[in-house]
Amino acid sequence: SESDGGNDPDDAANVNQNLVRIVTRDILARRVETIFDPTTDVTPPPNNNSRPFCNFMVKGLPMYVHPELVHDHKLRVQLVGEEPQQKDADMRNKTKTDDDEFL
Repeated sequence: SESDGGNDPDDAANVNQNLVRIVTRDILARRVETIFDPTTDVTPPPNNNSRPFCNFMVKGLPMYVHPELVHDHKLRVQLVGEEPQQKDADMRNKTKTDDDEFL
């Protein structure tokens, strides 16, 4: 159906809401899709987090993302709350150091 161009509040809410979809696999390799709003559904992991691959929680579920692969700064801060740890890694990899020499 076509939109009449009116000011329907439901249309405005859908346009302003940015949702993120994460696709993971469970232990039986079944596809699990999680759709969430990063402004309301994301929490930091607990202080006693014993999971090495958990850097944020979505609706109580542990999730992991490589911060340097999230190119949208605002989304990265919402998910993991920090800058990527490998900032300017490409430039450092191109720079030759004395440690690069093999004997």
